[in-house]
Amino acid sequence: MRFWRLHLRGARAAAALGWALAGVVVACAGTAASDPGPPLSPTRLLYRLDARWTLFFCDPDYYPIGRGDELQRAVEVYPTIAADTEKLNAILEHLALPPQPDPGDSTKLRIYRESKRLASIVFAPAGDRYSFQLREQESKGAVFSVSGSIDRSGDISVSNRASSYGGCPICLDGHARIATPSGDLPVRTLVAGDTVWTRSASGARVRASLVRVGHVPVPPEHRMVRLRLADGRSLLLSPGHPTADGRRAGELARGDTLDGARVVSARRVAPRDSATYDILPAGPTGIYWANGIALKSTLMPPAVALGAGSSPTRAIAGRR
Repeated sequence: MRFWRLHLRGARAAAALGWALAGVVVACAGTAASDPGPPLSPTRLLYRLDARWTLFFCDPDYYPIGRGDELQRAVEVYPTIAADTEKLNAILEHLALPPQPDPGDSTKLRIYRESKRLASIVFAPAGDRYSFQLREQESKGAVFSVSGSIDRSGDISVSNRASSYGGCPICLDGHARIATPSGDLPVRTLVAGDTVWTRSASGARVRASLVRVGHVPVPPEHRMVRLRLADGRSLLLSPGHPTADGRRAGELARGDTLDGARVVSARRVAPRDSATYDILPAGPTGIYWANGIALKSTLMPPAVALGAGSSPTRAIAGRR
């Protein structure tokens, strides 16, 4: 009888301990196994980044060469956007718009503007996360470059945030070679005071010292123009860079004439340098030769640099 009572007490104690442990396990399991929800699609992850930062970017419809009617462009590219159903659905959700087989032009414009803004974020798979790089603008106007990663649930990890520039580049690829009395030299190696060839007001080729040199970091979304001429000359430069006759590189097309030769191709390509460069020789014209092609400096005062018949480039900073 004594043994039975001891055994019963031991059993009850063991049962109580078991239930207590089970409660702890359940409680712990409930905390550890909290459901983060389904993974977010890539465009919805981009919107998580957009919600955290005010994006700064150079709108391709206005910078560096205005393409004309933004609405017309929106209508033209809408089929391409609509073909990506994940992207389109995420944009419609963000704009609180219902799906429509063929939305009106004003709706297509809103969708197009969202697509452009999100495209300014460099975004790529990186293992079980996505890496990103973007430019943000604070309320006081300061611009920062931000990079990091985001997981599929939307958790953001910032690896670097540094002060950046707030402009849009319109200069040369750093490998472009500038004509100087000492031979052709890479533009990125030149400094103020170096001597280059320039064009005088009378059209003569003369020596001049550089009064200014500059470079601008390249944002993720920037595209360059690779020009090729029929005589073999070629050059990589920003679309907004002016030619010696006052046109912009981005305006040139196959069949046009540039510096005495026919343009055989003018393709938009990704930059190969982290910055674009330019120089300003002393003198009234601001003209120099890069890879043998006559160009006008972007560092000239606007009234001189644009030339007769030209219009200023309109740079747009896109924000939420």
